[in-house]
Amino acid sequence: MPAQRNFDGEAPSLRNQPFFFPTMNRLFYALIVFVCSIALAEPFVLVEGGVPAAAIVVGRWNDRNTATAAMQLRDYVLQMTDAELPILTSAYDNGFLSKWKPGDQLPAVGDLKDLKPIFLDYAFSTDGEYSLTVAPTHIRIDGHGISGALYGVDALLERLGVFWPHPDRLWREIPKCQTLSVEECEEHSKPFFRIRAVHHHQSDTALFAWMGLNRLNYRLQNPPGWYDTGMQGKYGVEPFYISHSWHFWVPPKELQEHPEWNPLVKGERLTPDFDRNPSLIHHQLCISNPEVRKCFIGNIIKYLKENPQMRTIPLEANDGDGWCECDACKAYGATVSEQFFRFAAEAAEAIRQFDPTVIVLCLSYGAHTELPDFPLPENLCFGIVYNRRNYARPLTDESNRPYYEQLTKWAKAYPGRVYIYELWLKTHFVGWPHPYAKVFAEDIKLYRDLNLAGLCPEGIHPSPLQEYLRGKLAWNPDLDWKELLKEFCAKMFWNAAEPMEQYYLLTEERMVEHGENLLDMTSISNYIAPIDHQAADLLDQAAARADNPRVSARIAFEKSQLKKLHEVLEQWMPCTQDIVTEQMRAENLLTNGDFEAGMEGIGCDTRRGEYRFKVLDDNAYHGKKCGESTVVEQGWARMVMSAPKGLDTSKKYALYCAVKTLDGADGANFWFIPGGRDAQLYTLGPTNGEWYRAVFRNIEIREDEMVVLLTVHDVPTKGRVLWDDVILLPEK
Repeated sequence: MPAQRNFDGEAPSLRNQPFFFPTMNRLFYALIVFVCSIALAEPFVLVEGGVPAAAIVVGRWNDRNTATAAMQLRDYVLQMTDAELPILTSAYDNGFLSKWKPGDQLPAVGDLKDLKPIFLDYAFSTDGEYSLTVAPTHIRIDGHGISGALYGVDALLERLGVFWPHPDRLWREIPKCQTLSVEECEEHSKPFFRIRAVHHHQSDTALFAWMGLNRLNYRLQNPPGWYDTGMQGKYGVEPFYISHSWHFWVPPKELQEHPEWNPLVKGERLTPDFDRNPSLIHHQLCISNPEVRKCFIGNIIKYLKENPQMRTIPLEANDGDGWCECDACKAYGATVSEQFFRFAAEAAEAIRQFDPTVIVLCLSYGAHTELPDFPLPENLCFGIVYNRRNYARPLTDESNRPYYEQLTKWAKAYPGRVYIYELWLKTHFVGWPHPYAKVFAEDIKLYRDLNLAGLCPEGIHPSPLQEYLRGKLAWNPDLDWKELLKEFCAKMFWNAAEPMEQYYLLTEERMVEHGENLLDMTSISNYIAPIDHQAADLLDQAAARADNPRVSARIAFEKSQLKKLHEVLEQWMPCTQDIVTEQMRAENLLTNGDFEAGMEGIGCDTRRGEYRFKVLDDNAYHGKKCGESTVVEQGWARMVMSAPKGLDTSKKYALYCAVKTLDGADGANFWFIPGGRDAQLYTLGPTNGEWYRAVFRNIEIREDEMVVLLTVHDVPTKGRVLWDDVILLPEK
């Protein structure tokens, strides 16, 4: 076990303290007493026969967080029993608790004096720490900070059967009953990791209520000016400002007035498109310029003066490259990492002098991952980004060596000030299954041993199981993930728990065996093929055992997730198994989908990086010609095809495309934009020099158009991609 540290693991429960008897007789006697005490123990009754049997007594009603905890307990009990527990405050504020002893009546008139008290108060030193005591005569919940009392209430609610592992309400379980009671217990707990964050654009009460119930305390937030400060601290959740922010602190107006503040790249000063959203600025600043730094830091201090409630501030650079290459910047730092962290240190020190309680957040990411050889201020906290790590293998695996080395360097240099910033969205299809609970449970023990501050994933994970494990293991990384899985299945699937547990274990073990991210259709098809039928059989067994509509709906959700994986076997295949016919080619709605007319009707553009596009007169899959995209410098570029106006909005459509990757290309991206609907993205390949067929069916449109984008963005990092036989047809 690691040495004791700040924000360490769960404190020992009072009931787990050792006791000793000098003789076997005394031990036997103690055992008899213990068994009898269990048999005679009375539960604490909150509601009996639909009538309140207890009252909530709040020590500090003027404290928003304690009041929220009291109201959360009242509201959940009301949903469970239709009985509303009264909330009392004034008599307790006047010192009632210090004089109260078990058996005393509440200092209230009428029927309330017969109710048993549920006390909520403050104690302890660690934010989030709480204790829960349940006796036949009373319940006492003591917490600390913005969330301690709330977490104590949530611990009580969990014992009462409330369970909500995923923000979607399909996964919320609130039992219904007329009599509500809880067994005696003594529970004392505090978080191991102090940063337990999520990234989500939703900003309503339901999200914060779910986060509080799962003891998640930070919501990843875009630049401060876009934040709804009315949600500050709701259910113990604070904003976590780690977004790309340079465009916010030095806005486009300043860059327009001072063009020399923009970076010098390849001999020219880059200037932003002043008509676009500032967040789309993908280049940096000339940070060696003292006027730039003065403006930047001045705007931060001004913002903190206007918003003193802010506890975190971002210093992360804009998303992208475009670092200044002027002589002054090269003198300011020999590398991009040195330039970035020298500037971050200066800004953080200015913020520390203004308000030492504000935490300044930045990342070890992109071009600035290296640990600088100069010290960084104490108020700086660093997120280590895994941009392309292999989530099917632990961080200690050879395939993840660069990320492991990066993390350990930072963690040893700044213990307790480093957290993990997970980019799950860049290693899996958005909204598809991500079965890597087993690997995550192993990684989080490494994070414990390295004394990290916590973790923050980018994107709400689509798996309810993953969300549940993340909340539990971020609080206590020593928990057994298989036991948590068993608990999850029992609470979510009832009679269907056993086959669902087997299903999750099957997908997890296959993920480790497979050993690759589910990033592209080749990897997905290789992953699912060996377990496709067995996984479907287990879900069918679970569905047959489901005995209520909520359980059936949850199993149906997991079936829909498996279906996405299964369908890849029908969407992605070697062209030796091609299903396209000459008649389909003749009916193609894309006028030059076979490239036989060269680049006619095909647009090409590059957003960043450098690419070459051309039509080849050989190597085609069908006909004499095919399109080619070649990576010169990795970035984002595309070939664009559009169907003529006049598509029938009452019909569904299908798209077909032949693809070949060459010279080390590790995939490609196929986008299509159905008229009036969101763009759809699929990552294809790699095909390792063979022609493969991609198929997308049942595409709905609201408007009479379709745009197809043959893209090379981020993937591939090198090599060539060939395109041919791109066909759009109405479904028959």
